[in-house]
Amino acid sequence: MNKSNSKGSIFSYIIGCTFPYLIIFGSLSFTIITTIVGYHYIQGSAIYIIYNVAIALLGYGYYAFNMLRQRKLFMSDLIAIIIIIVLLLTYLWTETFGEVSIMASDYFKYMIVWSIPAFLYGVVFLKKNNLKKVLQGADIFMILITITVCINGVYYYINGVSSASVSGSTTYQTMSYLSALSIGMNYYLIISKSPQYRPLFFQTSHVYKIICFIMLIIQVTALILTGGRGGMILAIIYFIMITIMNNRMTNKITKKMVVLFSVIGLAILFSSNNEMIVSGLNRMFQFIGANGIDWAGTSGRAEIYTAAVELIKDRPILGYGMWGLFAYIRNPHNIFLEWMLGGGVLGLIIGIIVVILTIRRYFGLYKINQEFTLLFIFFLYNFVMLMFSGTYLCAPSLWFFIGAMLGSRRKCFVVKKQKQSYTDQGR
Repeated sequence: MNKSNSKGSIFSYIIGCTFPYLIIFGSLSFTIITTIVGYHYIQGSAIYIIYNVAIALLGYGYYAFNMLRQRKLFMSDLIAIIIIIVLLLTYLWTETFGEVSIMASDYFKYMIVWSIPAFLYGVVFLKKNNLKKVLQGADIFMILITITVCINGVYYYINGVSSASVSGSTTYQTMSYLSALSIGMNYYLIISKSPQYRPLFFQTSHVYKIICFIMLIIQVTALILTGGRGGMILAIIYFIMITIMNNRMTNKITKKMVVLFSVIGLAILFSSNNEMIVSGLNRMFQFIGANGIDWAGTSGRAEIYTAAVELIKDRPILGYGMWGLFAYIRNPHNIFLEWMLGGGVLGLIIGIIVVILTIRRYFGLYKINQEFTLLFIFFLYNFVMLMFSGTYLCAPSLWFFIGAMLGSRRKCFVVKKQKQSYTDQGR
């Protein structure tokens, strides 16, 4: 009986720790799994679609289950439902009265299976102490990412190319950001006084801490081998942000160890004559010229940004619509330009206000509980990426963060069979 309960508790622990990351990072989990098991994805294969739909259904199901159990509608739920309805209606409006490009159609599908489930999970995140589950699985997820970027780093090293991952399910660019994410998570787990809820082994084992330092060098090496400029910028931001936010939570010995391993690792990398490392370093800093930013070293971003600005000049007030803009430009590769193209000056103002209010709410929670640092690491992963690549419509960890901050102040809107005033359950 006890043995059965033990197996059940271990299984529950694994599921509980894994589930949040599957929802928060969407398709990235597919890349991690396929890389580790050695499955090479071929574009168009149904398994990718099946996997993403299954994860999306889990996300929707989890939210619906919580809605049924609480038997009441919170203000955050109401706002979330309104936001989703607006997103759906804007797409239907564009499809009916405007011009929906193939790109917009694809982004809409990705939003349905990635962003909205992550957003809804965020809305109910602080219920039932889901932060505990995320912290319990942080080390495991970081190790899995490290294995993934390590395998791909070896793949790039052997083949001399970085156009795609070993699993075939993503490009070098995503691997660059994934390497930076592993650096950010690892650095946070190393320098912070052990976050509450982490398994005891990860908190107390000196051997594991040494392994983390070794992994940090591997992660930085993988980042350099990919040659991703955005990933390099994200890693630097992580280092600065985590150092500042956790300054009071770090002991002096750990600080000295981080500095020592960082100096040794960087000295080895920057003094290396290996062709792939030199190539990666050159590509990373290719955009820095003698007179500032060298746009010729930004993989065509100058032409894209110029085209976006010209389009904005034609419709500066209301833009081309959230989905309509993709009929004029494939992807502006910058979240602020995308806001302006989609909604003009008004769209930019709304986007900035949402980000400011969300971050303001976050730091209010951070003052109460510094273990919320991990959530900010997830937010920065997508937000920094959106400065150079992708679209905010398909950025699950960004949507999760917004949902979590929205849900953190869960004022009751309807209470069934009870007479009570609005109550704040998010604190």
